Amino acid sequence: MSTSPPHDNKTPARLAPWVNRILRRRPPVHDLDALTAKERQDLIDARRHRRFRTAVIVLASAGVLLGVVHNLKTTREQQTADRYTKGVEQLGSPVSEVRLGAIYALQRVADDSPRDRLAIRNVLTAFVRNHDLCSAQPPKECDNKPVKLSATPHTTPLAADVRAALTIAPALKPPGDTAPADLSQVRFPTAILAEANLSDANFNGANFNGADLSGANLSRSWMENAKLTGTSMFRANLTNTHLSYADLSNTNLFGATAINAKLGQATLTRASMIDANLTNATLIKAHCAHANFGGATLTGAKLIHADLNHADLAHADLTGADLTGADLKDADLTRAVLPRTNLSDANLTGADLTGVSLDHANLTGANLTGADLGGAILTDADLTGAILTGVKGITADQVRNQAFTDADTKF
Repeated sequence: MSTSPPHDNKTPARLAPWVNRILRRRPPVHDLDALTAKERQDLIDARRHRRFRTAVIVLASAGVLLGVVHNLKTTREQQTADRYTKGVEQLGSPVSEVRLGAIYALQRVADDSPRDRLAIRNVLTAFVRNHDLCSAQPPKECDNKPVKLSATPHTTPLAADVRAALTIAPALKPPGDTAPADLSQVRFPTAILAEANLSDANFNGANFNGADLSGANLSRSWMENAKLTGTSMFRANLTNTHLSYADLSNTNLFGATAINAKLGQATLTRASMIDANLTNATLIKAHCAHANFGGATLTGAKLIHADLNHADLAHADLTGADLTGADLKDADLTRAVLPRTNLSDANLTGADLTGVSLDHANLTGANLTGADLGGAILTDADLTGAILTGVKGITADQVRNQAFTDADTKF
């Protein structure tokens, strides 16, 4: 006897629960087998309709969401543009407090909108140029002449808005842009910039004569041809700073950190670098006459053909330094540490080398005429071709017993 349901006019009434069931979940096989062909087609059509309606709802919702996102983005961009425009306008205010607020407002815009950082940085550097210490009524200190040293050096407080722009601009690095903020040729002689963060900036040709940069961070900055005479850079950070051809005569660099600093052909005449860290610094052809390097760390430094006559290098650590052809005439090297140092062809005439450590140093062709070598350690030092005429504190035999000499070594 057949168990199939009779095909009568009650079938459409039976279809509704089956439709709901198949749309909610897949029905058992025996339930599907109980349906007629027409009922199955109705179920398929109902399911397709349900899927189509769902897809339409999803697409419509996505369209609405994209519209909302677009509107939010447009609104945000407009707000950023308005904030930028307002900040730039306020920079022209005659009230310094308004200008200061504008600078910090532009900094916040740069934080919120990385793509605007370059424009904001350029605006701030332009502001600094137009508000440096020589823009309005140039005082006498604004010429390029070295400042005169005095017991109580004259310094000039910097306006809060100018200092803010000067320190904020270099920090605004646009994405993917490695070029430093361009502050070249700015003029801040005698300015008080102690503890200022001025890293990663371009100060090429800038005038900081007589300024107070003690404790300032100038790491990775470019200061080639900069004017820094009589400047206080006490414990300043000059790591990886470019100072080639800069004038640092009479500058106070006591305790400064200048690791890997580039000082090629810089002028450091009478500069004070007591206890400074100049590890691996480059001072090729630097002018360091009468400079004080007492207790400084110069390990691995390049001082090739540097002018160090009458320089004070007492207790300095020059381990592994390259002083090829350097002029050390009458220099004070008392108890300096120079193992493995290259002093080939160096001029050490009249130098004080008492108690100096020169083990394994290269002194080939060096001129030590009249130098004082009392108590010096010359173990395995290379003195071939060196001139030791009139040396003091050590005999020729003592030299030969410690160092390498040859027929060209002159005693």
